[in-house]
Amino acid sequence: MKKYSVQLAALVILCAISFCSAGEEKKEEKKEEKKEKKCPPEGVELKPVELSEEDIKHLVHHWHLVKHNNNLYGKDLSCSEYTYGKSEKGVFFHGSAYNESSNKVWATTGVFTQKERGVYEGVFEDKRVNGEFLFLYVSKKIYILAGCINDKEFALWVKTVDGKLDKEQEEIVEATLKKNGLPNDLKQAPNDNCAKKKSSV
Repeated sequence: MKKYSVQLAALVILCAISFCSAGEEKKEEKKEEKKEKKCPPEGVELKPVELSEEDIKHLVHHWHLVKHNNNLYGKDLSCSEYTYGKSEKGVFFHGSAYNESSNKVWATTGVFTQKERGVYEGVFEDKRVNGEFLFLYVSKKIYILAGCINDKEFALWVKTVDGKLDKEQEEIVEATLKKNGLPNDLKQAPNDNCAKKKSSV
């Protein structure tokens, strides 16, 4: 009887060890999964546009940007914004600092929660996100940016002069998404915070 008790105890110990080992393996797998998260997503190759002098002048004069020491700094861009895509945490493009030599944008943000279609609640934060955004398209009416937030989350933005997308602009967006291997299901409702802000003043 004692012999069987010892064997049973040994079996229980072995099971416990194997269970713990399996748990550790799962933890390791989760760690590996976190490490493997890439930005931009696998298979997405962003093709930034080369900005001409005319593009830069246009961005300065028409997108509420200020040029200083070869950088473009964003003022309040929230009221000219149409949000085509958003990051996992709902971070929306708000302002920018553009570096001409690298053709990249540093973004400041506002964090919003969508309450219903076209209605968002939240506040703009006066801080810089650890993320760089590439210009994928620039024109007189619209520009398209894409990039990574905090080296993890991928985000895409389309900005238009009047905060709306017409049919021609939608075609431009679709073509740009296709060119960069991005899915077409990123579309979100327009940001109505601008209208609310104006009406409350």
